[in-house]
Amino acid sequence: TSSTLLAWQGCKRCVDMMASFSVVVVALATLTVSVSSVPVRSRGSSPMNLPVDGASPEKLRFSADGKFRIVQVADVHFGEGPESWGPIQDAISIKYIKELMGYAGADLVVLSGDQLTAKDIDKNATAYWDIVVDALGATPHTAILGNHDAEPPHANGHNQSSPGAHTNRVQLMAHDVTTRLSHSQLGPAHLNPAVSVYIVDVWNADPGELTPELQLVHLDSGGGGMIEELFPPQITWLNRTLEKRRQQFGRAIPSLVFVHIPMWEFKDAMKHGSECVGEQDEKVAPTLHNTGLFAAIEANPEIVGVFVGHNHCNDFCCKIGRRAVDLCFGRHSGRGGYNCDGYENGARVIDVEINPWKASTHIRLTNGSITHEAGL
Repeated sequence: TSSTLLAWQGCKRCVDMMASFSVVVVALATLTVSVSSVPVRSRGSSPMNLPVDGASPEKLRFSADGKFRIVQVADVHFGEGPESWGPIQDAISIKYIKELMGYAGADLVVLSGDQLTAKDIDKNATAYWDIVVDALGATPHTAILGNHDAEPPHANGHNQSSPGAHTNRVQLMAHDVTTRLSHSQLGPAHLNPAVSVYIVDVWNADPGELTPELQLVHLDSGGGGMIEELFPPQITWLNRTLEKRRQQFGRAIPSLVFVHIPMWEFKDAMKHGSECVGEQDEKVAPTLHNTGLFAAIEANPEIVGVFVGHNHCNDFCCKIGRRAVDLCFGRHSGRGGYNCDGYENGARVIDVEINPWKASTHIRLTNGSITHEAGL
């Protein structure tokens, strides 16, 4: 409408979208229809913890030549400004995600938090979430929650850590479990509202193999109904679960950790770490307190690296500590949230190979180029 167009033209944050406007008109129309046509899930609903086709997802597997690729999609912040500039921004974000899927050839996407800016959409949270998932096409995914995904409207003193969202953290994660090609899980009930806490296995190509080749650990750093903290009970769960798996499988399975908000050790990684690759264009904003997550990571020898989001203008990787664990930011994948001048959107790509086991990473930008390559 003309009023929406005027609002968009008057919005400072939309100036940098002018050049992209012509290529997202069709996507914008599709986006508007999609959001309006998806029914709003009631607060009392309780979806089954199964994919929409009613069957458990197939196991994730390495290819016959022993390769597996993960793409980390970070901080899309879908659903901002829905009555003004937001739909155009969202259409650009979806365009970017689809382009990244085409470039990267992922076997799995990890949605690493802040898929949504829920304070602006609230009751339509699951409808917007579904559009982000649909943009992944035929690629399986997992998800963790960020500090904005279940953020309540900012009224009556609420902030991003307050409860009060119509679609709360548990309901939102339970919804993702039902979406197409989702490998997400609901975490142990005793850790709620830290609900996106679970491990996903990746197996080799032999269907008779009984031991996974890779563990993908998903942790929950809070926000939207809980403070931005990774509490000690979650660290206890991590330690006990990894030890139990060592006993179950007879060896330590190489592991990658995904969590939205960086640990405190990220703050000085570029200064004190080694083999740093990438950019730090803003100050690291860690969890409220250092609750000992990195100490647990160093103590568990199978953990190779930790991958975070949250800060939109950092994408560095550095090796830290006595085991040289890789601490890596993703790359801001969507146009939502804040953006830094000259900072192209993109995604982190993680390649793992077996026989012999090795891992590497790089950033794929939305213009198709590859940068910041590093070994893990």
